[in-house]
Amino acid sequence: MALTLVVFMGAINLIVDEYGKGAVRTAVDEATRAGSLQGAPGGPVAACQAKAAEVMSGLLSGPFGQHVTITCGLQGNQVIAVASGLLPGWLRVIPADPLRVVAIAPLEHNPTPSS
Repeated sequence: MALTLVVFMGAINLIVDEYGKGAVRTAVDEATRAGSLQGAPGGPVAACQAKAAEVMSGLLSGPFGQHVTITCGLQGNQVIAVASGLLPGWLRVIPADPLRVVAIAPLEHNPTPSS
């Protein structure tokens, strides 16, 4: 019976890990989109960080998401968000799942009027 419970918990942990990875992918995608908008409040990096925090608090709050950090930055004319960390296992026999997700979005610019 105990072995069945461990196998069941392992399977459930895999499903929850996939949800966690999807939530993190959504957070970095939404963050780069928010940061890439022209006139983003606080600038591209601040808007990116704010959106990442908002999405993470909505989709992956609590102890499951506390070991994941998202950092935003600019590289040339692109906004980059990088999520890294660990998704913990539910049982001691299940190792933590390392995670690294990167999203990139180009900065939007108003077209210049031609004379």
